[in-house]
Amino acid sequence: KAALRESDPNLRITGFRIARDLNSDVLAHARALAADASPAVRREVAIALRRISSPEVAPLWALLARQYTGGDRWYLEALGIGAGHQWDACLGAYLTAIQQNLATPGAADIVWRSRAAATPALLVKLVTAPGITADQRDHYMRAFDFLSGKEKQAALEQLALAQLDAK
Repeated sequence: KAALRESDPNLRITGFRIARDLNSDVLAHARALAADASPAVRREVAIALRRISSPEVAPLWALLARQYTGGDRWYLEALGIGAGHQWDACLGAYLTAIQQNLATPGAADIVWRSRAAATPALLVKLVTAPGITADQRDHYMRAFDFLSGKEKQAALEQLALAQLDAK
């Protein structure tokens, strides 16, 4: 508990890992550290959410995701790991928190990394956004390779038809 209050982020991370190993109240510690000044501490919290089954996970994950502004691939991957098998709830809570605004680099990255049922439709919005560069479009299109299901198929059909209509 003392390590969780230390000024050194490495000690807070160590304290949090020890709490996880001891099966201490991980959710309470995660709540306390979710707005930590250190992205490294927040990454550790995000990863820990993967193993927690609670309705509190999605809003807590959304809080962590809102603090991601883009450019930190390890933070983005930690968010992806943390959402784990709860992508629908986590992404839903995040989208509600950001009021569906995908115009920021952080939000676009999170959609790119997400694996929720809503992800394909959100990728369509990113791919067809005005002012998108060819590199950005290719980047977002690559995300479809990691998705499956009827939502992906519908999104790809929508993109194909939009291309035909444009010609």
